[in-house]
Amino acid sequence: MNLIEIKSMKELTIYFGKYLANAEFEKFRTEHFPNATKYNSQLQFIRCKDSKLELGFTNERMIRESDAEKLLRGGKPIFTNFFIYETSEKLFDSLPFGVTFKDSLEEIEQKAGKPKDRKNIKNPFFGNVTSLHYHTTDNVKIIFTFDNIQSKLTQIGVEQLQKEITES
Repeated sequence: MNLIEIKSMKELTIYFGKYLANAEFEKFRTEHFPNATKYNSQLQFIRCKDSKLELGFTNERMIRESDAEKLLRGGKPIFTNFFIYETSEKLFDSLPFGVTFKDSLEEIEQKAGKPKDRKNIKNPFFGNVTSLHYHTTDNVKIIFTFDNIQSKLTQIGVEQLQKEITES
């Protein structure tokens, strides 16, 4: 089955804060990601097998509860983030700020502007150093993950900045 292209990131971010079972969101997922995995309640994500795009969720109890020490039992998944990889770039007419996975770190900063925050993380498992560059726009945080050793953009994380449920 062919994947339906997503014109812009906004086509996906409009579902931020919606329940996994929301009828409109379910229809969108079925049309755009026909070969997706079932929702994984432990890892809180759905992976689109063809494009490798990952849809991430937050348990509604994490959003509603003020006591972080309480055990999370029950609660429905709320769509709050997604990850774009090089293999999923083909789904979008354009990526955030017009960035592409071929861009250097300098080109990303030229297109996206100076990041609100940046962190370098050494991954002991892979042995690489990754730069995370954080940008915000509206109620969306965009995180560019750049492998400093390979000089390559590895993923773009897009998440709801202020976690909230947008339906009743």
